[in-house]
Amino acid sequence: MYFESARSRLKRLTGRYALVDGIPYQLPVNSTNSPALMSLYSIDADKARACIECDEIHPFRLPNGRGVLVITVIDYRETDIGKYIEYSIAIACTHGKNPAPPLLPAILMKMFNTGQYVVDLPVSSEISVKGGRGIWGMPKHQQSLNFIIGEKNVSAQYDLDGEMAVRVTIPKPGSTWIPLRTGAVNYCSFRGMLMKSYVYFKTSMGFTLGRRNCEEAKLEIGNHSRVAWLKNLDVQSAPFATAFFSAIEGNLDDHLESWFISSPTPITKTPEGLEKTYPLGYGQEWAKPTVNTLQPSTTDSAMAPGISFSEVMAGGFSLGISDPLEGARRGQAKGDALAMHASIRIEDMEKFIRDPAHLGSISGSIDFTPFGEGIPATKGVFNLFSPTDQPNLKFMVYELGFSHQGKDYYLAGKKEVRDEPGLDLWPDTTRLFTKLYEGNNTEGKIIGAGVLSLGVTDLMRMVSTFRVLHSSSALDDAKTLARFGEFFMGALWESYKSNAQSSEQQHIAKKQ
Repeated sequence: MYFESARSRLKRLTGRYALVDGIPYQLPVNSTNSPALMSLYSIDADKARACIECDEIHPFRLPNGRGVLVITVIDYRETDIGKYIEYSIAIACTHGKNPAPPLLPAILMKMFNTGQYVVDLPVSSEISVKGGRGIWGMPKHQQSLNFIIGEKNVSAQYDLDGEMAVRVTIPKPGSTWIPLRTGAVNYCSFRGMLMKSYVYFKTSMGFTLGRRNCEEAKLEIGNHSRVAWLKNLDVQSAPFATAFFSAIEGNLDDHLESWFISSPTPITKTPEGLEKTYPLGYGQEWAKPTVNTLQPSTTDSAMAPGISFSEVMAGGFSLGISDPLEGARRGQAKGDALAMHASIRIEDMEKFIRDPAHLGSISGSIDFTPFGEGIPATKGVFNLFSPTDQPNLKFMVYELGFSHQGKDYYLAGKKEVRDEPGLDLWPDTTRLFTKLYEGNNTEGKIIGAGVLSLGVTDLMRMVSTFRVLHSSSALDDAKTLARFGEFFMGALWESYKSNAQSSEQQHIAKKQ
């Protein structure tokens, strides 16, 4: 018994009783029949570090140097303290004196004390706050939450003070056939201490990677001050992995560890302690839904129809040049090319059309001869027919941020739809004048330029990728695609009609 494992200890204690802070438990502290979702996003690791209060906790890093945001929502249906939803927003991390090398802690988890640092943990019942915060030091607070399992997606929403704080939507896998039996480590800051707790669970899961996440997964962050930190993390627009668990059986270990959080200088701000936790009661009632925010808007049938499509544009591109035409010429001569693989999403077609900027979302990857292939984008901007201060000029904007060898870059391109002599519809809508900037936006130094084009074959391929989002019928599909086509051609017509009318008038004048 000197070297008893955690799982063996939990098994030995099964059936015994405990009473902690007035909360009765029958060991082990467990849950059953609990569906869950998980969504993993690439984030800026350095900005994530600023959200961690203990300097012995370090963000886990991907091979490209970025960190990982972990959102996990569990619908606890059978527990010792009743039903509740738990909405975990955390940063993947390691624990130790120094930061760990990239990726390796995902394999050697015990060596690097790999886990997640939980920054925010709203739950739906009071008793869950009292136990989770008072015993395990978890940053729990009672809020209005939901968890919706639709036919095609799974979603969860977290409300604060009558407004949406965070809403996550993931595609629902076709099946959850993969058996999983594992453990996980949670780190939290409470009472001026770093708290470490352990959970063990078994379940079956289904996961989603790649294009479907780009097309169907969505993370929405509200404007409440409590979630402002999320907006500063440079969260990638689409998750690189999502998972759905049909029913989790889990044990939360009653063994926990803690360390003082220290600083090289005196700590003057008193951290939150038990003063707000001890007075809490034992209510199992859920926080009341707030008006108009917890409607099942993320179910497949309730969301307004939208579209998604993929587009690949490529062309000559050269470093050290700021003019796109010159960069394209030199890149072609040298054999340097850049390709943008873009996935576009327009969630709500009517809202998109009403928006003067016609803003959609974009994700994807970059191929660039000097940098390599398949470099994932970390952020993006997409505008279709964005107006300018020139009445006869509109922009189609494609922008993707990415990292290479630990350095941030920002690729910004514009298709210039102009009213000029001659009808130049094809080049205007298929040529992307592009510049590469240092940093996370277009305010950095221009370090390269070129022109990316969409060929006839690429155009046919793009047309084949059009999909209608949140559709409930074939009729919805047809109406939504027709609406987009009507808008696209209508916007082009507005840009070109004056030129066409002018050309016609000139033709009539010559005849006379």
